[in-house]
Parts: sequence; C-alpha cells; structure tokens
Amino acid sequence: MEALATVTYAGTKKNLVESEMVADTPAVGYDRDRGVWSTKVVLLFERDTDPFLRSTVKAAEAAVKYHCGKDVEVEIETEFKKTPRPAVEKLLPEVENIIAVSSGKGGVGKSTVSANLEDVWRGGRQALCHQQGRSRPDRAGREVRREAVVDRLLR
Repeated sequence: MEALATVTYAGTKKNLVESEMVADTPAVGYDRDRGVWSTKVVLLFERDTDPFLRSTVKAAEAAVKYHCGKDVEVEIETEFKKTPRPAVEKLLPEVENIIAVSSGKGGVGKSTVSANLEDVWRGGRQALCHQQGRSRPDRAGREVRREAVVDRLLR
C-alpha cells in the first residue's frame, strides 16, 4: 500500500489510496514452483475508457517494483465501477447505416442536405433525426441540451 500511495492519479490529483482505487490490500508472496516473488494489485477505475488508465497502471507497476525490488513480478488487474458500453452493432442491431450531417457553423445547408438525402432514399426504411441548437450552459452554469426530434420515423 505504501508504494501505491506514491502514485498520483491524474483524474483526482490524489494518490491511488486516497482516491480509493485499490480494491484489495496487495501482498507480496513467494512462488516456490517458479522461484520468484510476486504480487497482484487490483485497481478500480470508473469506466474502461478512463483517459489515465494506461499511465496509472504503468506508474503503479513501477512504484511497486521500486518499493519491493525489481525482481518482484507485478500483476496489475483493472476493474471498472461502470459496465462497459456495448458494441455499436449491439446498440442498434437492425440499423445498417448511419449518416450524420454536421458542421461547426450555422446556415450552411445541413437541414437541406438531410432532407435531400431522405428524398433520395424515399420508399426505404429510414428515420431522419433532426437536432437544432447545441449544448450550452444556462445562467446557473448547468449544461442545457436541446433534445433531438425525430421528424419522420421508419416509414
């Protein structure tokens, strides 16, 4: 635990112990069959897409080796508090293609292009999801999102 207390997690600016990211108290043990000292550490992350996951695991491994000796075999496992997102093809299994029309500027014809695309594929199974506006903070600083409106759904 001392070794892991020296590793700072960039997401909270605290060490791994203070951030409550260590699942079990790691112990160093001797494997008689292989003749090596080893330890296993389980680190908890919020989600599998954590931007600091790799660097944190590498830093934790280096810290344990530094504190316990470079000959100690270190196994670091990761667990996640939130379940991973399902694969895209499992989210919408009946959808074959998604076409997005977007721009960082207004008034360039996104709605026109979307409507023309819908006209081209008229007669097929399609949906046009049209969103006006974007996320913006309100006066209190909270995020306000304008929800997308499905104009024409699967004819």
